[in-house]
Amino acid sequence: MLTASLYTTIADLEQLKSDWQKLYTETSQPSISFEWVFALANNHIKKDDQFFIAVIQDNDNIKLIFPFIISTEPFLGQKLKTLYPLSEKYTTHSDILAASANNKYLAELMKLLLSKKLNWDILRITRFIENTTIYKNLEEVLTNNNISYSTRTEAPSFFLTLPNDYDAYLKQRSSKFRNYLKRMEKKLNQKGELSNTYFNGTQCNDSLFETILDVEKRSWKHAHGTAISAVERQTRFYEQFCRGAALSGHLHISYLSVDDTVIAYNMGYINGNTYYYLKTSYDKDYRNTSPATVLRARLIEHLINNNIQFFDFPGEPYEWETQWASELQWHKSFLLYNRTFTAKLFAVLHKLKQIAKRQSNDDRTIAFIDARDLTAPQN
Repeated sequence: MLTASLYTTIADLEQLKSDWQKLYTETSQPSISFEWVFALANNHIKKDDQFFIAVIQDNDNIKLIFPFIISTEPFLGQKLKTLYPLSEKYTTHSDILAASANNKYLAELMKLLLSKKLNWDILRITRFIENTTIYKNLEEVLTNNNISYSTRTEAPSFFLTLPNDYDAYLKQRSSKFRNYLKRMEKKLNQKGELSNTYFNGTQCNDSLFETILDVEKRSWKHAHGTAISAVERQTRFYEQFCRGAALSGHLHISYLSVDDTVIAYNMGYINGNTYYYLKTSYDKDYRNTSPATVLRARLIEHLINNNIQFFDFPGEPYEWETQWASELQWHKSFLLYNRTFTAKLFAVLHKLKQIAKRQSNDDRTIAFIDARDLTAPQN
């Protein structure tokens, strides 16, 4: 027998932690890991947001968990209420935490979201990886239950299938890139003794995060306002996330040092055979030696040597990523309209806007992000 429940407080997360971690598998995205959601819920929910956790049980066994937000914003004199996954507070891959590909759990979730228990106008899920099982299953559930929806192709992210050895990887890259990497390594070696340090899972401790913050404070991003160290809630979010991901064994940190000073770091999350590249930064005083490039190359070598098969860049596409990877993962969004007046008004204006701008729901144009154009995250 299926039952659906709604939890409404952040404190409820701890109650669900054990079942959450049982449901989380090697194919789940980091964005629905307990540590990621816990850190988001504690640091990135606006004061006026409504927080919910949808839970689907089958004979008292939890089979699906879906944390989400209902956010309100002004719209043509109305109040537009948007329902979306909590994970989309950050730009990562979307996912739904479920026990299996069994569509009955997704169907029960949609039944709950569309019930009178919730008050919303539009429902958006924007970052499903195209053609994955969860994407296809959700589309099937919506179609089979006669739920009106639209899909749209969204910005892709880069993805790298790692070969069996590092030399084979380098041969896949351009000669220009390989020559550049050699020159930068040589320049860095002239600065002092170069070394790498790698930390996996429970090897990580609080001092590692302090080192990350120190590098962030010395990066160009700190003055720009986008560094972890520049925004208090960002600092709290990543500190909580790193602590949780270390305890669960998923966190991976790599450092590049000149003599005894760490000048660059990478923060990653390993789940199964995939490394997810979450954060990176470097000391701006070493900019002319490209420490981030050197460290990233050594990280890839390290991952290959440790039998990691995939390197995922889960965020927005940056042009520099084309030097490292050629594969793309396109994303798909779902948009559902509720039966409210505001939803109907939004639907009409959204359609007119698409017509006026001649927008296609399957636009495959890549708009690269420039990190220096980004602004500090707002609450």
